[in-house]
Order: sequence, then C-alpha cells, then structure tokens
Amino acid sequence: MNKNWYLWRLSWRLFFARVKHHRAYVNDYRKLIEEREARGERTSVILTDLGTPKEICALILKQPGTELRHKWTWQEILVVFFLLLFGIPLLLWLFYFALAVFLVVVGLVLVGWLIAWLVRKRG
Repeated sequence: MNKNWYLWRLSWRLFFARVKHHRAYVNDYRKLIEEREARGERTSVILTDLGTPKEICALILKQPGTELRHKWTWQEILVVFFLLLFGIPLLLWLFYFALAVFLVVVGLVLVGWLIAWLVRKRG
C-alpha cells in the first residue's frame, strides 16, 4: 500500500467514525510519514510500524478528549428531505430536456443526410 492510499483510507475511517477535525489527524500522520521518509526509512516499513488505518482509528477513538461530530439534527434531516423531494424531479426534468435536445439534433442530422442522399440520387 502506498502512502496516499493509506492516508485516504485513514481519512475515511475517521470521517465515518464521526471524529471531529479528522483532517488534522490525517495531516499529522502525513507529516510523521514524511519526516521518517526524509530520514531514509522505506514507506512500507513506516506504514507497517504505524499499523492499519483501522487500528489507528480505534486508537484515536480510545484517546480521552477525542471530539466527535454531532449526529444529524431534525433540521438537517428536514433540509435533506426537501432537497430530495424537490431535487429529484428537477434532475429528471433536466435529464428529459437533455434527451429531447439530443433527439432533435440526431433527427436534424438524419434529415440532412436523407436530403443529401436524395439530391445525389436525382442529380
């Protein structure tokens, strides 16, 4: 596993564990890895020493003082509900509009091709 993939997995683990300021933790680990790489250590050895992203996430969650993001409030759930309620029909309308424009363009191209073919056949 390379460094970027490792840090990406760590970031997502911390995000889904609802750790507040998860990017700060990832940046700290990035700096730690880069410092050890600057001293000449191999990346694979560094990542093995640190443990898996799952293990690091568990350690961070066990630390006293680790802040977690709040769960969704009813207001946030209501906003998402209304966005879905009114957003999905809008997206469908946009899709059908784009499909109609595409079909008109294809139709015009076919009519132009048919006219050119008829002109060549008669002339």
